[in-house]
Amino acid sequence: MLAHAKTGGLFGTDYSRFASPALPKRKADPGHGLSAGMKVFHNKFGEGTVQALEGVGEDARAQISFPRHGVKWLALSVAKLTVLG
Repeated sequence: MLAHAKTGGLFGTDYSRFASPALPKRKADPGHGLSAGMKVFHNKFGEGTVQALEGVGEDARAQISFPRHGVKWLALSVAKLTVLG
């Protein structure tokens, strides 16, 4: 058996110290409270329906279909949306 087989690398290099850190746990709740199919209101575009959501935190955005203005991608960190009941 070769000497470096036990240590993990040639010349006794310990490669475990180069491992990537563990990823933080992702929250179950996305924080914005939106989901596909929800009806929302935007001050400029009016009522719309959420088609898709992507991203997390400051990068989260929603694709919303507005009957009068078409489909828009809105950054959730800036867009002031009101969920309609």
